[in-house]
Amino acid sequence: MKELKDLNEERPRLLQLLNTAQCTLKTKLDQLNEKMAFAQTEQRLLQEKLDLRRADMDAKEKMLQCERLHQRNSSKSYDLLESSVNSLHHGLQSLTSEKRKIGDAISSLERKIAVVEGCDNEVRELDLTLARHEAVSN
Repeated sequence: MKELKDLNEERPRLLQLLNTAQCTLKTKLDQLNEKMAFAQTEQRLLQEKLDLRRADMDAKEKMLQCERLHQRNSSKSYDLLESSVNSLHHGLQSLTSEKRKIGDAISSLERKIAVVEGCDNEVRELDLTLARHEAVSN
């Protein structure tokens, strides 16, 4: 009978611990969803970087074609070569800008991941505490 009374007295505290653990787990889920969104953003940025590299390679190929044309007919190929060089220059500027954006996104993701990992540790500790209390309750 005393054990039942003790358990009844512990009930509000255990319910509070369960509520706290539930809130913590919800927060963790929200943070993991945010982490997934950032990972998707990073994937999109990396895809854009890949597309820019392809464009850069295409521009370099155009430049090579222009150089060959220039060797055959310098007066006609000069304008095309200049256009390709300008295109390559703009492509490189875009790559530099995208590289900076990707670096910023990665830094941001690393900071967010560190926060989530910290929350993971807290959740593990709460899970252990909850398990201990449930074991004591049983």
